[in-house]
Parts: sequence; structure tokens; C-alpha cells
Amino acid sequence: MSEAELHVIKARLRGGILNKVRRGEFRCLLPTGLVYDHFGNVTLDPDMQVRETIIHFFEMFSRLGSASQTVKIFRNQGLLFPSRLHNGDTLFRPLTASTGDACPQQSALRWRLHLWPTTVSTQHRWQEDFACARH
Repeated sequence: MSEAELHVIKARLRGGILNKVRRGEFRCLLPTGLVYDHFGNVTLDPDMQVRETIIHFFEMFSRLGSASQTVKIFRNQGLLFPSRLHNGDTLFRPLTASTGDACPQQSALRWRLHLWPTTVSTQHRWQEDFACARH
């Protein structure tokens, strides 16, 4: 295919996605701990083990102030972290930090939790949502 044809195909695909977004039909892969309900709304994962692990992660992160240290604590204690597969199944595996990024604290949160973007307000909102769901 020519370069121009590839450009046109990509533009059409992007336009299709934007049309789905406008109609409210677009569904993307959600961060670990969130799921779509039967009506297509985003809700907290009904699995309590997933919720408790994420709550524990944020509590440790708040206490330590570093994602790298949080990853080390999880590894040293042998704790597993939930990760959603593309087919929707949840798999618990060791928490790891990605390397080579300019800011390891942000990369660990973004890579393992699939958060977009990793800001303090996002972290607190998640902590509050999961803390309310625990009670």
C-alpha cells in the first residue's frame, strides 16, 4: 500500500472511533478496579479481593510517597496485584515497576494500574472511591 492509502485508512478508523464516542458507544479498556455494568456505566469492580488490593496499594503509596517503594513492599511481602487481561479476566501477579522512564513513580502507577494521567487528585479520588466501597 502506498503511504497515502495508509494515511486515509488511519483517518477513517480514527473518525469511526470519534463517531462512537459522540454516540456514547465507545468502550475502552478500563483501569484495574473499574468495570462496565450491564447498562454500560463505569462502576467499581465487584470483586472484593481486587478492591482490597488497590486500597492497600494506595494506602502504602500515601504512607511511603513513592511508587518504587510501594512496589518493593508488595514484592517483599509476596503480595500479588490484579491485572486485567484483554478478554476481561483478572489475573493476580507480582507488582513490577517499569524501567527506563524519566519518573519511575509515575511510570509504575501508570503502567500497572493503567491510570491516565497519574496526578495527586486522581490518586485521592481513587482512594476515596475505594474506601467508600469498602464500607
